[in-house]
Amino acid sequence: MRKLTAIDAVAFRTLRRQALAGEPQAFGESVEEWDRFTIEDVERRLDADPSESFVLGAFEQETLAGTAGIYRELRMKRRHHAGVWGVYVAPAHRGRGLARELMVLLIEEARQMAGVESLHLTVALGQTVAHRLYQSLGFRSYGVEQRALKTSAGYVDEDHLVLRLDRA
Repeated sequence: MRKLTAIDAVAFRTLRRQALAGEPQAFGESVEEWDRFTIEDVERRLDADPSESFVLGAFEQETLAGTAGIYRELRMKRRHHAGVWGVYVAPAHRGRGLARELMVLLIEEARQMAGVESLHLTVALGQTVAHRLYQSLGFRSYGVEQRALKTSAGYVDEDHLVLRLDRA
């Protein structure tokens, strides 16, 4: 497991597209939006300042098998928050604890980000495996947003979760 860089852009772009296409109810971004990103856009995203944002990758025999990203809030009054996004493990690599390992490493890295006191994420109510994982790591619900996403299959409600780093 390691932070992804521009050299991982093609693999990340491919895996992210697989995630968005395969589980549209789990992500706020659509395949169509992702397809607008050029490889250069993805490279820039992966080469961002790691004190502000980064993407972790889990590899199995040189294959990018899973990802988890973090971004720091930009507004001064919200800089003590960081958001978790893009947590995904490809179906062929599931059941091996990769998502847990990614999240444990992400939490450890977040604790090293100066001034970050909490991690925030959302999880679709139907994503029970992901929900259990986040709760087992100490994330707690602070509210459900009904109709948070609208997909071709209908609306998706999302649970908003927080992990307080200054107490957890």
